[in-house]
Amino acid sequence: MPLVMSDSCLPRLRSALESLHAQLTEASSALAHRVEKVEGEIQRLRTALAAMAQQTDDALAAHALAIASSPPLDDVILVVRQAAENPRHLDYITALAECADDVLRLLEHESGLASVLQDVSAQLADLSQEPER
Repeated sequence: MPLVMSDSCLPRLRSALESLHAQLTEASSALAHRVEKVEGEIQRLRTALAAMAQQTDDALAAHALAIASSPPLDDVILVVRQAAENPRHLDYITALAECADDVLRLLEHESGLASVLQDVSAQLADLSQEPER
């Protein structure tokens, strides 16, 4: 049996459909705006992570260069350990003095690397915070 509507129902139906259409348009617009914000946040995070990766790579490359231009780290550690364990032994203290520049260079690069890692850690902590909505 076909649906029969009176002429008085059509304006109300049209009004309800127009209201529904307006609500859907508003919801669609709000959703599109939210998608834009999320995409912007994703891009910001990607850019920050790429910068941190580059910062870490640069620090590691500088560190590797410092290690490569120094005597083997195990040898330096042995000299320092011997001098620390036998501070009155002239040969050990002399050996330590001879490699003091290498020890200093290694410590400076270790300190620099630690500083970069602290910076990256702080940046990651900042990124992990909830963004403002």
